[in-house]
Amino acid sequence: MSRRRQALAQRLTLATSALLALAAGAPLHAASPQGGAAPQGEVSTTVVRCGALYVGDGTVLEDATMVVQNGRVLAVGAGAGAPAVPSGARIVDVTGKTVMPGLVAADSDLAAGADERYGVTPDVVAVDGFDFAKRRLRWLEGGVTTAYLSPGRARLVSGQGSVVKLAGEDMMGRVLADSACLRIAMGGAALRAPAVFEPTAAPTSDDPLLPARQQAPTARISLLTELRELFETAVRSDRGSNGPLAAFSGTGAAEDRYSLEPLQRAARGDLRVRVAAARAGDLRRALRLAADLQLAMVLEDPWELHRLADAVRRQQALGAVFRLPVRVGGRNPGGEDRAQDEPERHLDAPAVAARAGLRVALATSRDQDAADFLWIAALAIRHGLTPTQAMRSVTADAAAVLGVADRVGTLTPGKDADFAVLSGEPFAVGTLVEQTWVEGTLAWERQASSSLLAVRCDRIETVAGQTFGNGVLLAADGKIKAVGEGLAVPYGARVVDVPGGVMVPGFVNAYCHVGLSGDGTGIPKGAADQRVGRVVDPSDPLLARAAQAGLTTVLVSGTDSSLVSGRVAALKTAAPDRDSLVLRETAALRFVHDAVGADAIKPLADAVARGRRYLKKWQDYEAKLAKKAKGEATDEDDEDEDETSTPKKADPITGTWKVELVDAPFPLQITLELELGEDGSTVTGTVVARFGSREMSTDVQDGKLEGDTLTASFTLMGPTEVTATVGEDSMSGSLQSPQGDQEFRATRTAKDGAAAGDDDEDGDGKPKVDESLEPLRALVEKKIPAVVRVDRAPAIRSVVEWFAEQELPLVLTGARDATRDPAVLGEQPPGVVLDPDVVQREDGAMLNAAANLTDHGVALALGTGDTAGARHLPLHMALAVRYGLDPTEALEALTLHPARLFQLDDRIGSLERGKDADFVVFSGSPFELTSRVLLVVVGGRVVVDQREQGR
Repeated sequence: MSRRRQALAQRLTLATSALLALAAGAPLHAASPQGGAAPQGEVSTTVVRCGALYVGDGTVLEDATMVVQNGRVLAVGAGAGAPAVPSGARIVDVTGKTVMPGLVAADSDLAAGADERYGVTPDVVAVDGFDFAKRRLRWLEGGVTTAYLSPGRARLVSGQGSVVKLAGEDMMGRVLADSACLRIAMGGAALRAPAVFEPTAAPTSDDPLLPARQQAPTARISLLTELRELFETAVRSDRGSNGPLAAFSGTGAAEDRYSLEPLQRAARGDLRVRVAAARAGDLRRALRLAADLQLAMVLEDPWELHRLADAVRRQQALGAVFRLPVRVGGRNPGGEDRAQDEPERHLDAPAVAARAGLRVALATSRDQDAADFLWIAALAIRHGLTPTQAMRSVTADAAAVLGVADRVGTLTPGKDADFAVLSGEPFAVGTLVEQTWVEGTLAWERQASSSLLAVRCDRIETVAGQTFGNGVLLAADGKIKAVGEGLAVPYGARVVDVPGGVMVPGFVNAYCHVGLSGDGTGIPKGAADQRVGRVVDPSDPLLARAAQAGLTTVLVSGTDSSLVSGRVAALKTAAPDRDSLVLRETAALRFVHDAVGADAIKPLADAVARGRRYLKKWQDYEAKLAKKAKGEATDEDDEDEDETSTPKKADPITGTWKVELVDAPFPLQITLELELGEDGSTVTGTVVARFGSREMSTDVQDGKLEGDTLTASFTLMGPTEVTATVGEDSMSGSLQSPQGDQEFRATRTAKDGAAAGDDDEDGDGKPKVDESLEPLRALVEKKIPAVVRVDRAPAIRSVVEWFAEQELPLVLTGARDATRDPAVLGEQPPGVVLDPDVVQREDGAMLNAAANLTDHGVALALGTGDTAGARHLPLHMALAVRYGLDPTEALEALTLHPARLFQLDDRIGSLERGKDADFVVFSGSPFELTSRVLLVVVGGRVVVDQREQGR
């Protein structure tokens, strides 16, 4: 399907969704997480008290008041003309600050995609390439609330530009103009369309296979002629000669032909034409085209406007858009080759355009600089614009040039309540945007890392043995500084009042896949060597959705796949950067084990044994370093003294061997971990075999190395004898088993911790880091727990008993039979992470798994095991409360228990001094479905504020 057809399908889907919403009686402007548009029939009023208010049209009001109602400006005034404050209105006090309209970016590449292969594509609409789910934090940080989307830049007619809001949950409501203009290129970009090869499906002598054809135009001199022909074709069609949707008479396939309707609208003056014309010659042709066809024209980046200023003044185009040619904090290309014929981008071009009588609209040269949008616009003042003109160029005039001045650009009654709160004068070098509001909703707020936050509510449940009425929590630098009843709030603290609110620690989802979703890839399988925290996507919108439900920490891993099923990472659901997002890179190691019978525990035990051997290498190495640091002799020194005349014989067998079966009838992967004894002949070790997702392991028995011949045996799918000839980091031989003889070859991939063929680091015997063994090392060091998925009672008993004998930290998950009979967990049961089905009906009886386990003294946690559904964690626990689980136990299962089980309780799980300031404030009991999440704070940052919706 062509891009145009895909775009049309997307737009039809949006339109259909809107119609369905209207048919169901739903408003198109849905309320956002922090208030804003109210439901139908309700009135939401906010009063903003400002120090100075820039209306956007050049007017500045001191000590002003603005009244916002249902996302629109209701009234603005100052002094005696200040509007009255309606009863019950929410007050936003920013006195001492500057308020101005939300900035309007007159150009951007936010919808940029590959240009079409055809040079004329008027029916491409830019908004179809815009990702509404992506958060535009950099733009909101710069105070930008509205942006123009360019359809492309490297074709003669690249399509229709669009105008959108950069925040808001209502996707349809965010589109101010899907067809704001028709974009045309007058310069070299118009000549870049590739040659088109359109083969005949069944070529004949009458319809032969033709070579690729070059698309017109091919030179600047023919640009004007080509465009005139296009518009003349559209005008003739509009008059009825060829039908209103006639395709251009090219030779392309039918699906690649385009509608003339955008050209017809432009010719009638119903659609603006935006012409990219940087050079004087290009600009001259653009003005001639506009004059001949009476087009409503906007000029894009007319850098040589000064050479035709008089002509522009006489013709009076609608306006000019400039992307100021400065990259902030980076290299600015240009001038490297003086022979290169590029137009000079004069910084005074906006001032020249303003003197020529044009409306001027500004944008940054690249989207990455959007956070400094207002500051970069101040450059136009340095180069000739007046401060009033510069203000209008990013507000009122920018909105007028884009054709959306009826909605945005000024803070006057009836317009959208899009505004920015600044720390000082708009164009001062030290002024920063502190808040950005879209339609009366706070969309972004600057957070100072050292700011003090005070949250007051009716009750605080610390989950640390204390409950405070009239509670106050103080947080600074992401940590809890104090929590108690009626605490005094220090001067300068940001105070958040939540009357009637109930505060609890942030919830923890003990198993999910949030942050791992990809485009067409699905959730990856877990692997021991996969460092999950490094592959998670911090911009995953599902993290934000989880936060809105009160989740502040999620334990994330891939899907269970084999015995050792991968690392678990502990992540925050909201963070300013990746480093802050990862609470613990490796918080646990997952296993899958449900085998029963003799030696059923052996594969799991063998996996842990590999971790112990790996740890032993590091302990020996560290002990050797410690002896050297103290000046003591090491074993190696003693050996050197004893063997000064005899060089130490190389060890031909110790290390890791990768086995390749010759002509194997099935894909079996075998790895040997071998070690040569001190006698120089005894060989011990482990055999690990993998078949698909299944993993098995066993010990090497009767291993002998005599000369270059290795003999050994092991039991794996039957008794197996090994005979092999050992060479330098290689061996070959046969495996004799009841199934027959199997030839094999093996390569030593590592020896004694170092890669085969490589020297140890610095020659000091330092083991090589093996990422697949690192989490096993952490487990045997008791730094992380093992999370074992096991369901059957005999398997549960064997796992619990073995881990108790080994004195290793254990968490069970699944544990189906234990939920029916908790006695199988023993007298000192390990913690259990339940799946979402905490309440089940079996044979007509109700089984409350959570209640059964907590009655037996089990430390309980809950993991949803899903991605989008991770946010429903509190609902699953509420169901258990509905059917008998103690609410106190339920709250601990979502907070303190998972924190302790995963050894994270030094950071999260309860509200205590020094712990992370992660908490949620509900409108009532957390497990009452009538309670709403009013406030979510992660790391001392308010990430969800829905207090207005909770009223």
